Amino acid sequence: MPEIGGYFPTESWLGANSAYHHTLALKSGRAALLLLLQHLKPTHAWLPRYTCGVVYHPFETLGIPYSLYSINEQAEPIELPAPQPGHLLLYINYNDACRPVAEALAAEWQQQLIIDNTQAFGWQPRLAAWSFNSARKWLGVADGAYLYAPSGQPLPDAGGLLPNTAYTTRHLELRRKGHTQEGYPFFQENERLCGEGLALMSAYSHSIVQQADVPAMLARRKANYQQLHQALQPYNQWQLHSGDGDVTPMYYPFLPNLHISHQACWQQQLYVPRLWAEVPHTPGSNANEIQWAQQLLPLPIDHRCGVKDMKTIIDFFLQHY
Repeated sequence: MPEIGGYFPTESWLGANSAYHHTLALKSGRAALLLLLQHLKPTHAWLPRYTCGVVYHPFETLGIPYSLYSINEQAEPIELPAPQPGHLLLYINYNDACRPVAEALAAEWQQQLIIDNTQAFGWQPRLAAWSFNSARKWLGVADGAYLYAPSGQPLPDAGGLLPNTAYTTRHLELRRKGHTQEGYPFFQENERLCGEGLALMSAYSHSIVQQADVPAMLARRKANYQQLHQALQPYNQWQLHSGDGDVTPMYYPFLPNLHISHQACWQQQLYVPRLWAEVPHTPGSNANEIQWAQQLLPLPIDHRCGVKDMKTIIDFFLQHY
């Protein structure tokens, strides 16, 4: 099987100055979250169990106490308390399939809600809540994230921040040349660098994102999603589907009704991420969250992939049935 998915090469889908997001650009989603927490100064936070553990780091860095909540099969928070003064809620828009839940929470929590849109680069919310996304998870750049303020509210003051210079592009260059394994350590190093400290988006990434043909990228993802969904839906237990209207999924969420391991995919050079390995060890995680962490296969549908790649993925899974 040819390599499908995995970290990006240097971005090549460039147009003529087609900037998509017009708001504060920071180095990473974690930087956006850290800046928000310094701005809002919450006394307590409610955070999801079903997430990557690094989400908790900004709260721990600032000494903000937090409690964890679980979600049901529709990604709705379970047993979440009513908003209290000084409290903050972080909610993840999983695969851009959770806009209705995010909108309902925004109506209740308003400026006490932060929506994590790292899996929803195509959404530019106009809500009463804060939100941020992640550019480097959607296209081939070294860093980048966009922060959105609640409707009618100013963004946090970022006047003292400088563009990020702590990054590497070596992994992007090596992946472009087909040296995926050689580039992976550089990818890991860049991920570490992106998670440290506060800075604006680097000049390198800014110049690329400003030219990226984002509408075409999103359209390709939606087409790839629909091709996989049409073929794999009969075997898929996952209930949170997206791809309709202006919703653009990050991946195709395949929860097969028989056991197919991540390792089996990796052995075929189908690079399927695991979201998230630490969840089964997080106290209080429910059965759904544990199953998703262990068995959900987020299949790649990004703009590097086309009809032939999706057919290769489909054939790989259908051979198990």
